[in-house]
Amino acid sequence: MNILVPKSPPPRNAKSTLSVEDVEAALSQWFDAHVVLTSSGRAATLLLLQELGFKRYTHRVAIPRLIARCVIDSVSNAAFPVDAAKAHTADATILFHQYGFTQTLRPKGIVIEDCAHAFFGTPLSGARAWAGKYAIFSMPKFFSTASPVGGIIVQDVRVAKNLRARRDAVPPKPSAILKKEGKLFRETLTSDRTELELLYFSRLFNPNISPEELGGLPKSVAEIKEIGRRRLHVLDSLLEAAESSAVPAGWEKMLREKLPYALPIQKAHKALVEIDTAMKAAGVATDLYQTDLNRNMYKPKYEQMLLIPYSHLVPDDALKEMVSILRSIAERREKWRPKNNRGTISLLWRQNHRNTGFGRATSGMHT
Repeated sequence: MNILVPKSPPPRNAKSTLSVEDVEAALSQWFDAHVVLTSSGRAATLLLLQELGFKRYTHRVAIPRLIARCVIDSVSNAAFPVDAAKAHTADATILFHQYGFTQTLRPKGIVIEDCAHAFFGTPLSGARAWAGKYAIFSMPKFFSTASPVGGIIVQDVRVAKNLRARRDAVPPKPSAILKKEGKLFRETLTSDRTELELLYFSRLFNPNISPEELGGLPKSVAEIKEIGRRRLHVLDSLLEAAESSAVPAGWEKMLREKLPYALPIQKAHKALVEIDTAMKAAGVATDLYQTDLNRNMYKPKYEQMLLIPYSHLVPDDALKEMVSILRSIAERREKWRPKNNRGTISLLWRQNHRNTGFGRATSGMHT
């Protein structure tokens, strides 16, 4: 499949002109808090837990039932992960905004927000009503970067200073190794998955970040805002094309405000498979995922949804094709909707269901 719209903006081999301090300053302004840059989001989580004094067989960290493996890798090296939905007593909570869909609860105690899928607070700011004193972010989910750079967001300048000192105490990797890792990272879409996991695992234990790894990162808050505007335009186009019931009830405002990692579509399984098939044929890396409808990791309700990736880099032609697919399916569903109170489905409906294609969506498939 020729992927025109990948799950995240594709990595790129961009030469860095920024210093670590430059990026930290820009992101601190964006998040309206102190930012400490690290070699990856995984490394950021482990570094923060170490700074908090957590130990593997002493402390427990509550996490949701469905969570990225990278979070478990980080937590299990400094604490014992426990199921938040089982109401286990924990020393800290990873508040995981799954796919960027904002959690509706505010846990007590030490809270570490995982914002890897939730970089935006609004299209024009990363600031928000933080659930605690700490948060983790990952740049490659939203930007075309040259390395898997991530970081920590903290409210206390003294904590930020301590984290930088702890990070910089780890010897930096030689330039030759960084170049090899960067090349492997940029081949994410085609590289061997085992090699990629080993790369991330090695960076987990070395949070040090070099200026030569910062290629592709935004140079200013103004640049991030422009990306946010474009991202909102793409999301608005998709939301307007889909029927109003296509996204979970009550989520639309949150989606437009937070610009999450992906657009969720909630329909019957057969309809989700139809859309998924058409999107994949058009070069869009959609997939079906179990997603927490409640957005509450203490009382989750997981349902299957189709997640449609989008970013500021979606080509105009690809966006038109995505809109066409959503619109044509919405129109077909409306046409086929039963018109009597008994819900009788006509023979015409059945014939259309068997014979009608996706209209323009099937005529421009990429091979």
